[in-house]
Amino acid sequence: RGGGGGGEGDESLNRERLTLLQPAEVKKLCEARGIDSKGKKADLIDRLMDFTVRSTAKLAGGGASAAAGSRQTLAEAPRKMGKQMIAKAKAAAAQAKAAAKAAAKAAAGKAKKGAPAAAASSSSGSARTVASVKAAQAAAQRGGKAGKAGGKADAGAPGRGVKRKAPEPEEACAAGTYEGPTKDLTGSVLHTVVWSRIILDEAHRIKGRTNSTALAAYELKSQQKWCLTGTPLQNRVGELYSLIRFLRFRPYAFYYCKKKDCNCECLCFMRERYCPNCGHVRFLHYSAFKKQVSNPIIKYGYMGAGKTAFQTLRNDVLSKLMLRRTKEERKADLHLPPIKVVMRKDKLSQQEMDFYSSLYMRSCVRFDTYIETGTLLHNYAHIFDLLTSLRRAVGHPYLIVHGGAANSHKAPEGVTRAPPKLTDICGLCQDDILEDGEGEDAKRVAQCGHAFHAGCIRAYVADAPALPSGGVGCPTCFTKLVVDLEEGGEDDEDEDDEGGGKAKPKARPKSAGARRGAGTRSTPP
Repeated sequence: RGGGGGGEGDESLNRERLTLLQPAEVKKLCEARGIDSKGKKADLIDRLMDFTVRSTAKLAGGGASAAAGSRQTLAEAPRKMGKQMIAKAKAAAAQAKAAAKAAAKAAAGKAKKGAPAAAASSSSGSARTVASVKAAQAAAQRGGKAGKAGGKADAGAPGRGVKRKAPEPEEACAAGTYEGPTKDLTGSVLHTVVWSRIILDEAHRIKGRTNSTALAAYELKSQQKWCLTGTPLQNRVGELYSLIRFLRFRPYAFYYCKKKDCNCECLCFMRERYCPNCGHVRFLHYSAFKKQVSNPIIKYGYMGAGKTAFQTLRNDVLSKLMLRRTKEERKADLHLPPIKVVMRKDKLSQQEMDFYSSLYMRSCVRFDTYIETGTLLHNYAHIFDLLTSLRRAVGHPYLIVHGGAANSHKAPEGVTRAPPKLTDICGLCQDDILEDGEGEDAKRVAQCGHAFHAGCIRAYVADAPALPSGGVGCPTCFTKLVVDLEEGGEDDEDEDDEGGGKAKPKARPKSAGARRGAGTRSTPP
C-alpha cells in the first residue's frame, strides 16, 4: 500500500495501528507525507487514511475514477457480507428449529412407549430430553452428526471442548440475602446480644473494611445503627463503603448477581468459585457501590460517568444516610459561650531560632523537589506533615527531636525505626496479599503489573470470556492477561485446559514481583 511519495511505513497505515500511536507520532507521519498536521489525533488519522486510499488509486493507474471505484467497492463490501451472514444465520436457525422439533417428537414417542419407566425416573428423563434437544441444536448448526452428539449427551458425557459448570440448585435464584460464612462468636458477650441501638463513635476507625475492628463491628446485631464521625471520607471515596456496609444500606452495601432473573444478594464477596447462595460463578457478582459510585469516580473523575457517580453519591447515598450538623447551626441549642481570641507575640531564643531555621530550610528543599518532579499534588500529605513539624518546632524543639516527626525528619542517633510494610491488594477480591502466602492465597503478578491471589486469578481465567484476539483480559486494566498460574512449569498445561484455552500462561521476569498491582496498602510496623 501507499505511494505518491509516502515513503517507508505506508504498509503500516491502517486505522488500528494508527490508533495505538501517540499523537506526536501521528503528527510526524503527517509531516513526512506533506499532510496538514494540525488538529486532533482522530482528524489526523482520517487524513492519513484518505491519503492512503488516494495513493493506492494512483498506483493502480485509475486516477480519480479508480479511487471512486475503490470507495464504492469498500462501501458495498460490508453490505454484501452482512446479507450473507444474515442468510447463513436464518438457515442455521431453521435447521436448529427443525432438529429440535424432531428430537421433541422422538422423546414424546419414547415416553409413550415406556410410561412406567418414565414415571419411575421422571427427573432424569427430563434432563436427558433437554440435553438431547441442546445437542441436536448444536449438531444442526455444525452441519450434521446430530445423532452422534445426541447420543453422547444422553449418555451424560459433556463432550469435548464443552465448559464444565457446577450444578445449579433448583431454587437458587429465589434465595434471599446471604450473610456470609457463619463465625463462632459464642465467646464474645457483645456479639451474643441483639441490641436495640448501636452507636459507633469515631466510625472512621473502620474505614479499612478488612481489619479486625471493622470485621468485629460488622458482626454486631441491632435493630438500629448509628455512626458518629467528623471525617467520613479521609483519603478516597472507597473508605465510605465500610460505613455503608456497617449500616447495611441497600443496595450499595451488597453484591448482586448479573444473571437474568437472579435475585441473589450477598453481604460479602465469596472466596469459593461458585456462589453458595445462587450457584452462579462468583465473578458474575458485582458490588453496587463500586459499580455505581467508586469505580466511575476513580476512572473518570468529575467528567461524564464520574459526574453522574458524584450525583448518585450525593442524592442516593449521603442525602438519605447522613445528617450533618455544625456548631454554627446548633449554636442556639448548645448555648456555647462566645469565642475569645487573644493574640500574643513571643520571640524565640537564639538556639530555638537556629533550630527552626534549619528545619525550615530542609522543608523548603523537600517542597522544591516535589515541584521540580511534578509530584506536588501526590504528596499533599507529606507537605501537611512538614507544616505540622514547623508548628511543633515553634512550641519546643523537643517535640521534633523526641516527638512524632519520624516520617519527615531523621531519627536521633542510635535510634532505628522499622520501615512500614507495603502489601499488595488483589485486583479481584480487594483483600491484602501476603508475601508469604501459600496455596490459594499465594501472590501472582501479571505482566501488566497488577497482583492477584492465585485462587482468584485461576478461577477468573477459567470463567472469563475470551478476547477477539485470543486469551482473556486483565480484570483491572482490560489488557491481554499474561500471568504465571503456578510456581513451576509442570501444571501450566492443566491450568490452560481448565480455562478453556482462553489465557495461555507465560513465564514472567523475576522483577515483575516487585511491581505494585491494583493498589498498595501501608501497614504500620
